[in-house]
Amino acid sequence: MRHHGFKTKDEDYPWSSYQRMLMERPSKLQKQYVLEWFGGKEEYIKFHRMNHSFHEIKKYIIEE
Repeated sequence: MRHHGFKTKDEDYPWSSYQRMLMERPSKLQKQYVLEWFGGKEEYIKFHRMNHSFHEIKKYIIEE
């Protein structure tokens, strides 16, 4: 994210749930609910590969 002045790939950021969202294994995450926000798994991946400004992604952030 660029909000704090740096950019890290979501898949490499150790505190991100990005990788866990893509795993088929069960977890406590509400994966299907979250993936539906993006229009499915492929759209979720596409969205995270794009560079977005903080203002563009603000609606997806649960906690700041």
